[in-house]
Amino acid sequence: MNPNERGTEEPKSGSTEADVRMCITEDPPKNFKWTCYKNLVVISISYALVLTGVSCIAGVQSSLNAEEGLGTASLGVQTGTMIIQALLFNAIVISKLDLKWSMLVGIVLESVYVAGNMYPTWYTLIPAAAIAGFGRPLIRTAEAIYITKLANGYAQRLGGNPQSTKTKFFYIYYVFYCSARVFGNVASSLILGSGLSNFDLSVLSNTSVNDTMHFEEDTRYCGAKFCDGKSPQIVGNSSHYSVPVRAESMAHPDVYKVYGLCGFSFACIALAFLINATLLTSMAKVASILQDGNCQVDEPGDDVITHPWPYLLNTIKYWRKPQQLLIMPLTVYNGIDTATD
Repeated sequence: MNPNERGTEEPKSGSTEADVRMCITEDPPKNFKWTCYKNLVVISISYALVLTGVSCIAGVQSSLNAEEGLGTASLGVQTGTMIIQALLFNAIVISKLDLKWSMLVGIVLESVYVAGNMYPTWYTLIPAAAIAGFGRPLIRTAEAIYITKLANGYAQRLGGNPQSTKTKFFYIYYVFYCSARVFGNVASSLILGSGLSNFDLSVLSNTSVNDTMHFEEDTRYCGAKFCDGKSPQIVGNSSHYSVPVRAESMAHPDVYKVYGLCGFSFACIALAFLINATLLTSMAKVASILQDGNCQVDEPGDDVITHPWPYLLNTIKYWRKPQQLLIMPLTVYNGIDTATD
């Protein structure tokens, strides 16, 4: 066979990495690199907007809807629904939908939880949390599949190590992801405001031993012990320092501030939907570009999934692998770290 014809040979199943990358000999379209990075940035920005809008609401649930633990319960229901959806229904839904549509549907479902916070009751917020829990795995799984396929196609068509390319692409994605958590907390703080303006630490520069002891006594009820039901109700300033007032800080925010926070969340999620809907290239189009160079990209819809149990059993079996067991503590730590933000 003529060596110049290798670029037109289709990769065979079970081929090695070198065989799969034979398609890079075909001249790629001039805008293919731009297409890959454009779609990566679009996904990253859109989910950063979704996470900013959701986190600024979710991060204050224990204070915003503190009555009878409604806010905390809603977060628990959302997490439980996410686990069930990811194990049983996620693969089926994504196999029926295009990756792009899976993201768009997930974004819409996420907005339901924000709507539930406009009138939070057990009959509105809990169902809204369950609906949002169904949408989150759709977004995350579809994005992970899309970025993985994008990175593989980039490496095949333009050359490079596929694993290194995937690592680089996910680095870019998680820069936006981690930034969104910060933006969400800042947004909720700015919109709701703490309402405390009398905490003056400048007095610490001129303290005696007795003053220090009194300060330590006054701050015994900060942090986790702030509202444990055992600490005294501190009203007004301490006799020695301007300590934050518990009664004031535990007051429910003004209803208009809550509406403003929900409006900000809706705006972020709506903007994310528009960016995804108008700027994200469907994986089918990306795959067609790759197939022009005889690179193969499998679509999620190629294998229609009709039953979740085989995937559930495979997931449980995978937990027995040592590599997975070593990763689990990192996953648990990440969950704890997220909960303490």
